[in-house]
Amino acid sequence: MFKSKYFHFLLIIFLINNQIFSQDNLCVSYTIYHNNKPFKNIIFNNNNKPIIVNDLSLNIKEIYLYRDTLLIKSQIISNNDTISYEYFYNEKNKLEKIRSFNNANLYSVTFFNYYDSTFYEKIEYTNTQRYITRYYYDILGRLRELSYIELTDFSTNFSQRFVYDYDENGNICRKIQSSEYDTLCIWLYEYASDNILIKEVIKNKIDNNNALEKYYIYNNKDKLKQVLYIKDSFIFKKETYNYSLFKENLKNKKVIDYSTRPIKKEKCSYKIKKTPCNTD
Repeated sequence: MFKSKYFHFLLIIFLINNQIFSQDNLCVSYTIYHNNKPFKNIIFNNNNKPIIVNDLSLNIKEIYLYRDTLLIKSQIISNNDTISYEYFYNEKNKLEKIRSFNNANLYSVTFFNYYDSTFYEKIEYTNTQRYITRYYYDILGRLRELSYIELTDFSTNFSQRFVYDYDENGNICRKIQSSEYDTLCIWLYEYASDNILIKEVIKNKIDNNNALEKYYIYNNKDKLKQVLYIKDSFIFKKETYNYSLFKENLKNKKVIDYSTRPIKKEKCSYKIKKTPCNTD
C-alpha cells in the first residue's frame, strides 16, 4: 500500500485456494453494534460490494473477490474449517457454474441452465445425490413456480413446490407451498392503495383455525414502524422499528414476545468509517 500527500492507493490482497489476488479499492467499513457491543464488521469496495464480513460474535470471516462487478470467488472461514466457492459465467455474464469446496476437497458442483426468458434450471451434484431446482417465470419476468427435485440412483423424490400469484398491480398476493401429494402452507398478502404491504396471513394446510396474521404498520415516511403477530385474535408478538433522527437508517429494533414474557430490550446501531482494506 502506497500513500502520499496527494492520494491514497489501497491494495487488497486476497489469499484464496493458495492463490494471491489483488484489486484496487477505496473501502468503507460498517461496524454494527448490538447492545453497545460490536458484533459484525462489513467492508465494502468502491462498487458498494462487500469484500470482507467479520462476524465478531461467532468468529466467522467471509471474503469475496470480484472481476469488475461479478463475484468470482468467495470464502467462509470458521475456526479451522473453510468453505470456498468459485463462480463461472457465460458470455452474457449469467451465472453458469459454481464449484464448492470444503477445505481443499471438492464436494459439489452446481450448473445453471437458461432455456428461455421464462424458465431456468439449477442442478447440483454431490458425491451421492443430484438436486434439481426449476424456476418458471411469466412473460413479465415474474416468478410463477419454484420446484425442488431430489434424484438418486434408485429414486426420484419430488420435494417441494411453490406457486406464486400476483394482483393487477404486480404484487404477490398468494404463495402456495405443496409436496407431491398435499398442500403444506398458503401465504396471503394484502396491500394499501400505494402497493405497500399491510397484512400477511399464513395458513397451515388451509386450516383457518391455525392461521397466523401479520400486520405491517408504517410511519409517515413509509418506513416500517411496527409488525404485529396475531393468532386467535390475540397479539402474541410485536416488533418495533426506530430510525435515526438525521438519517433514515435503522437505529434499533425491539421485539416483545407475549407468548412467554417480554424479552430484554435490544439495541442495534451502526458506525461508519473509511478504513484500510486488509484480510487480517
